[in-house]
Parts: sequence; C-alpha cells; structure tokens
Amino acid sequence: MIGRAAEEVSADANELRIVCPPGTSIRWLLPKLEGFREAHPEFNVSLTTDFYPDGGFDPINADIGFSISNFSNRSHDLEVQTLFPIILTPACTPDYRCNMSLKSPEALADCELLHETRSHSDWKTWVGAFRDVGVDPAKGQDFPNIDIATKAAVMGVGVVMADLVLCREELQSGTLVAPFPDMVCKSSDGDICLLAGRHKWHSPKVEAFRSWAYEIAEADRFAAEQFLHG
Repeated sequence: MIGRAAEEVSADANELRIVCPPGTSIRWLLPKLEGFREAHPEFNVSLTTDFYPDGGFDPINADIGFSISNFSNRSHDLEVQTLFPIILTPACTPDYRCNMSLKSPEALADCELLHETRSHSDWKTWVGAFRDVGVDPAKGQDFPNIDIATKAAVMGVGVVMADLVLCREELQSGTLVAPFPDMVCKSSDGDICLLAGRHKWHSPKVEAFRSWAYEIAEADRFAAEQFLHG
C-alpha cells in the first residue's frame, strides 16, 4: 500500500494538467506547446481546451490554466501571472474593406460586426474607447470564440474585433487588414494570464510551465506595447 501510494504521488508530480480556452489554445498555446515538451520531457502534459464554468478555474482538477485577468468570480486562493495584454482593433479582408468603402470608422456602422462572445464585450470596449464612431455594438453575429469569429472575417463575412496578438498570423500575412491601425485599445477583460492554486504555484511542474510561458510571451508583450505606444 505504501509503495502504491508513493507511485501515485510520483505520477501526480510528473503530470501537468493544463486548462486553456479554445481560442487561446488554437491561436497561442498549441503551436508552441511542443517546445515545452521538448524542454521538459520529465512532465507528461495533459491539455483540456474548454471554457471555465461560472465559478472559474478549479485548482483541484487542473494544475494551471489560462484566463483573463479581469475574471469577476475568481477565487482568492489562486495566484495570477500576466502573460500579455489583449489589444483590440477592427479587422477584415482587403476586399471587404474595399467593398464597404472603409475609409473612416463611421463606415463601420454599415458593416456586419463579428463578435467572439454573446456579451459583445469586444466591440463594446472598442466603441467605448472611440465614442464618436457611431457604431452600435449590439448588432452583428455571435460566435463561440475568437478563432471562429476570425475565420468568419477571413471568409469575408464581416469585421472582427481582432486581438492583435491572437490574430497576428492573419494580420501579418495580409489575409486580414486593420482599416484604422491607429485606433487600438486594451480589452476590458484585461490581460491573458496564468492561474494556479497557491498550494501548487511553486511546485516544480507549475514553476517550469510558468517560466516557459512567460519567456515565450515576451515577444507578444513587446508587440503589444508597440501597438499601444508606437
């Protein structure tokens, strides 16, 4: 019995259970995760791509998770580490920009707005930052996450409120363009961050992942600052 218990403790110490919502998983974590596995072969990585329930991150069922820093119902027993800010600006295909004559932000009032959540917090935040544009953030189509909303924009359906870090591939390739590149703002959701229970925060597996993720995100933090401050 003692031997079996020791094996279970050892297995738990070597298994890293990560929870990351779909959009951040697909657009940030998954393309990079093999790098962590190569750097730390001693850990068995298990990734769940799911949203958190109303209670937020559960430190019992996972070792570490990705979230937004302004999550309203977060437990006080969690440690938080910021990775990179969420910077927003409208984006669409070059053809859509041309067809809709997006020469001024006021023209967005006639466009199909694409939302990554039912709350429309993305567009509400941007319209709140630039109040004179005359855009109604209540209109448009709802999608379950930023990845699907962005793919709809790539298909020419409308204008997505792009996250300049998570949508970097489309913006750099020119698949999507930002019609008003100087009109950027931080999300009301805060930053993309890591969460873990206090009792696990300094465990070897969580510390290894936190250090790796923070280092990998350095380029994203730098790019975000450039977008905000030129």
